[in-house]
Amino acid sequence: MIKEIKIYPRYVMDQFAASGGMHFPYHDLPWHLISIYGDGEADLLTNENKKVFQEMGCRHFLSLNFWDIVKQTDLPPGIGIVFHKGQAKQTVDMIKKIQEEKEDSVLVAHCSAGISRSGAIGVFACDYCRLDYGEFMKKNPSLMANPYVLRLLRREAGMIPDFGSHDGIDPTECERGDTIFEV
Repeated sequence: MIKEIKIYPRYVMDQFAASGGMHFPYHDLPWHLISIYGDGEADLLTNENKKVFQEMGCRHFLSLNFWDIVKQTDLPPGIGIVFHKGQAKQTVDMIKKIQEEKEDSVLVAHCSAGISRSGAIGVFACDYCRLDYGEFMKKNPSLMANPYVLRLLRREAGMIPDFGSHDGIDPTECERGDTIFEV
């Protein structure tokens, strides 16, 4: 069960991986990682980094590739990767699975800056897990959650109704194969 959520920028997660977890604050609890990359970045979850994170106590990984944009129309056609309903489903499924576990754990999420994309996932997880929002924001003070990502996650979890094209989410978004969820 998720008891705490921590959002980091990518460079911090890179440092934890490179140092074998030196200064990682969650050695005493199981933790789970949602890793977000895009816009020319490489996936953090290489086989080598996964092994390091598992040795540090990471139980579940989810790797998502999307850019920090609100909708595809913000870019010329064929440029950029928008968060889509397949990724929302995998994110919600992972968080549900963790919530069913009896042992307390920490959800760690990162994106390039640790502000918008991972912020949306953190805010969603805080709501979904019914954690104290004030405490969450004290531990993650720089968040400015991407509203599109947050809305799509809440819709996928049934926390808000589906208003079709009237809620700003493109109903034609298809599921794609650029997301990797590992147990």
